[in-house]
Amino acid sequence: MKIVIALDSYKGSISSTAAADALASGLHSVAPNAEIAELTLADGGEGSLEAFAAAWNAEIFSVPAHDALMNPVEGKFAVSGTTAIVELAQICGLAQLGDGKSPLKATSFGFGEVIFHAVKRGAKRIICCIGGSASTDGGMGMFQALGGVIRHKNGTRFADGIGGGGLADIAGIDSTILKRNLAGIEVITASDVISPLYGKSGAAWVFAPQKGADESMVTALDGGLRHLSTIAGDTAQTPGDGAAGGVGFALRCFAGARTVSGAELLLDALDFDRRLNGADFVMTGEGRSDSQTLQGKLPFKVLEAAKRQNIPVILVSGAIVDRDLLERHFAGVYAVTPEGMPLAEALRRSAENLFNFGRDWMKQRR
Repeated sequence: MKIVIALDSYKGSISSTAAADALASGLHSVAPNAEIAELTLADGGEGSLEAFAAAWNAEIFSVPAHDALMNPVEGKFAVSGTTAIVELAQICGLAQLGDGKSPLKATSFGFGEVIFHAVKRGAKRIICCIGGSASTDGGMGMFQALGGVIRHKNGTRFADGIGGGGLADIAGIDSTILKRNLAGIEVITASDVISPLYGKSGAAWVFAPQKGADESMVTALDGGLRHLSTIAGDTAQTPGDGAAGGVGFALRCFAGARTVSGAELLLDALDFDRRLNGADFVMTGEGRSDSQTLQGKLPFKVLEAAKRQNIPVILVSGAIVDRDLLERHFAGVYAVTPEGMPLAEALRRSAENLFNFGRDWMKQRR
């Protein structure tokens, strides 16, 4: 029996690699001779740097940067040839803040810092993995770190690290230096978010509550993003502009980036179709699966690839919502968290839960 394990990270709990190891160990505990292929995957969010580095045998570099609240952190980027991979979540992501969320102050500045380090090192193509952000700043923090200038209504220049709460006070922007810094560089945005910058389906209303924003904050952030659109002279309604609190917009508008599916880009890098050859089953999953999983998230992209070879796909996630809908698409749908287990405990015991699922599933196959 050949099983391909193609899991995303379980957000806030366990990496893709660790999750695959735990699941494979459970399967092997019952069937030690089974052929199990473990892949490190991501969709542009948490774990993308590790996944792309593994796929391309890239070298990882560490550089000084700042998190979403401008605290010093170690930023990283990976290099393969003249291509650099930068992951926002690793630098200034929501998971870095723990309980210290500050949705009006959070900034994408650190992400821009690491991009700039990659540019200075000679990258000619930069893949920007932008999932898992803590900010809703329209990408203006990143804009500053790359050389952009933002002027305040009071006539002064904004200090580095503008957050979403400052967008409404912008009087003007100048991208001259930014565009000179990025001249001749291909910028690719890896994301699976299709939201526009503002509006009820935009960055603030859809994603800011997850970043700690209450309704009044969401209203303020959305207003700031609308104002930014006016200042930039761009409608900001292109699908993906709302990704990462508007970082998708800033990358497109000022860096000339094109947006691609992060999941598809990584699966192509791994030559995923070839790796599926001869498989009896594929196991994929994430921290929580629901109707959004079918809107282009990594497990759905894995499903699409496996279907082309008529290989059944088992969905193995921490939690399952919209089960009836998911069962119409996957050959099996399982929540590895035991019923009644508190969330905090489930996050701590993800590896154990995955091991137990793999063991029990394989016993049923014997």
